[in-house]
Amino acid sequence: MRISGGFFDVYISDPEKGKPGTMQVSAGVKVSKKAVERNKVKRRLREALRAVKVPPGKNVRVVALPGSLSRKFFEIKKALENIFNRP
Repeated sequence: MRISGGFFDVYISDPEKGKPGTMQVSAGVKVSKKAVERNKVKRRLREALRAVKVPPGKNVRVVALPGSLSRKFFEIKKALENIFNRP
């Protein structure tokens, strides 16, 4: 299942049978050509995922989009909370 958070996309799927769920964060060159800035976005996304209740036993992949570099941590966290608190 793909859910768009505005400045990132979240992909949620079931893991293979007998394997635990995983969390993955990626930021491509379209976010920024500078690795330092891409890593900054990935650190913010990882920390926001730790602070938000992620469904256990699921594979969660978060892909940063070009607008994510200009977002503050609390904006990223709030957007993830809105995604994972949906009914």
